[in-house]
Amino acid sequence: MLYQSHLFDKTITIEREMNNGSIIQLTIRPITENKVEILEYYKKSPKQDVFKRFKNEERKTVEFSKLGLEQSFEYLFG
Repeated sequence: MLYQSHLFDKTITIEREMNNGSIIQLTIRPITENKVEILEYYKKSPKQDVFKRFKNEERKTVEFSKLGLEQSFEYLFG
């Protein structure tokens, strides 16, 4: 899933299903080419009905490739 809140806003929300069935939902924005800042981090295990927020994972800058998404950096932010 991909959600962009505003046409000119580079902040997006994405979801990724992990191998163990957990779903991670991230709100990210580009910082530099191929690096993003995690603004919000939510996770839901297969046994949970709702997402739980993990504030300790927020405000981190990570390489985009480490997120393991199908879409490229250019596709999402280009």
